[in-house]
Amino acid sequence: MRLAAFLAAGAALCGASSDDDTAEGGRYAHFNGMFFMIVFVAAVFLVGKITGALGAPSLVGEILVGVLLGPPVLDFVPNPGVLMLVGEVGLVLLVVGDDDQNEVVLRR
Repeated sequence: MRLAAFLAAGAALCGASSDDDTAEGGRYAHFNGMFFMIVFVAAVFLVGKITGALGAPSLVGEILVGVLLGPPVLDFVPNPGVLMLVGEVGLVLLVVGDDDQNEVVLRR
């Protein structure tokens, strides 16, 4: 339930609407956008694994694919704002979830 609400909020942020299938790209425009997003994420994952197997950090391959397929070069990603939103939420969760390793001593 929370995931559906999160995805709906991300889609609303990017201006997507589930009721209008005929605008900008025809009847299956939403499917095409979702398909290209999945292909992009899969490419990032696979190239990250390949560069990790070659001995380089996997982050190098992931950044390389993000730059090549992202808005700066090929503009393959249909809604980069959605991925940026998910990345920022993930970063906040990483920072908040890391508090168990960093003990904060409160002094009075």
